Amino acid sequence: MLTQLAQMLYPPACILCSRRMMKTSAVICPSCERGCSLLLPPLCQRCGLPLRGAYDLVTLCQRCTSAPSAFDRARAPFLYRDTICEAMRAFKYRNRHRLGRWLAEAMAHTTLTALPLQQFDRVVAMPLYWLKRRLRGWNPAEALAVELAQMLGVPYHARAVRRIRWTTSQTRLTPTQRQRNVREAFRAQPETL
Repeated sequence: MLTQLAQMLYPPACILCSRRMMKTSAVICPSCERGCSLLLPPLCQRCGLPLRGAYDLVTLCQRCTSAPSAFDRARAPFLYRDTICEAMRAFKYRNRHRLGRWLAEAMAHTTLTALPLQQFDRVVAMPLYWLKRRLRGWNPAEALAVELAQMLGVPYHARAVRRIRWTTSQTRLTPTQRQRNVREAFRAQPETL
């Protein structure tokens, strides 16, 4: 009864475009969902970005071929542009917390289909600097990691990584500037594992 009354007074709307929706459980409308660019094969075996005009034998992108990386494999459900950029900004900076579950569901699906789940035993999040966390009131990466861990049935480990210095926002930086910005900003806490 109360739910029906609330829906009459506040009809369900898309978190991103405010368009009215019929489905009460959805957080974004079908139009915004279509605006999310899924990452589909062929993908670079290491970084997971699309390979343009790739043939079956091409497995690494130019960047991964020419520069060593600190990771074996990365995957993401979406290409970071357009609707996904807006969704991430809404989640991180406008406190649209319900988007977190939707994003985590997409991440869990990608993880289960593209990564060897048996090769890892916990989920961790990159921490915010203590002052940024206090100013923001929460850590969006941690919220996603907690949701993802629950969906995958893997423990979330809150103290595996510690941020040891303040960094500027990554939003307007190039990939090279982003790497430089976070260099030596984090420290693994192996004793907590």
